[in-house]
Amino acid sequence: MLFRSLAFVASLTAPTPKSPRCAVDSKDQWVKDAASHSLSPKGLNGAVSLAAHEEDDDGFQVNQLTTLADTERAIREHASVVMFHALWCPHCKHMKPALSKVAEAVAPLGIWFHMVDADTYRDIGGAFGVNGYPTVKYYSAKRGTTKDHAVEYEGGPNAEELEKWVHSQHSMAYAA
Repeated sequence: MLFRSLAFVASLTAPTPKSPRCAVDSKDQWVKDAASHSLSPKGLNGAVSLAAHEEDDDGFQVNQLTTLADTERAIREHASVVMFHALWCPHCKHMKPALSKVAEAVAPLGIWFHMVDADTYRDIGGAFGVNGYPTVKYYSAKRGTTKDHAVEYEGGPNAEELEKWVHSQHSMAYAA
């Protein structure tokens, strides 16, 4: 009985495991036919076609950043959450709706949400230390934020968990 109690207490204090991510150079594992940009792990049928720009889903729109200068300016001038992703990454596809939902929920706080296709714009991903997809980071303009002062989200594509994390980071950054 004591062992079960200790195991239960240990499980409460155990860190949340990091969400699954695609390695930066793992595109070949996920893209079945590079010419058609079909998404399917090797050996599976039923690929999903990926367009260069995904169709709008009538949800809250998150700003797409495509230059290093714009990305640096965005994090310097505004509290920002940036999701670095790859169009072919299945984990990114699960994270995107959660990010959009949180962006809409916390919009009154003045936090800007951005996405960077760090596979296409590798210079941005490299400059911001992205080593897997998706990578979600919070930047506080108040701290004189640069790309070196980010806090990385380590949870999964859970909107409620992501929103709590954003609130927590924003509260800590702007506490008196």
